[in-house]
Amino acid sequence: MREAVLQVNQESKNTLSKDLGALTGLLFDIGVDKVIVDENAQFVLEKERKLRLET
Repeated sequence: MREAVLQVNQESKNTLSKDLGALTGLLFDIGVDKVIVDENAQFVLEKERKLRLET
């Protein structure tokens, strides 16, 4: 995982900052479902649907 993060950070250094802060912040936001990407979209939608049914 670390190597993948370092590689993505190197490839995106012109878009993101040179340190890992921007990338790790983005990964955190994806992990806590604040940012939806194709890979977690179905999970987030299902979670939201369940929350709405509970209220």
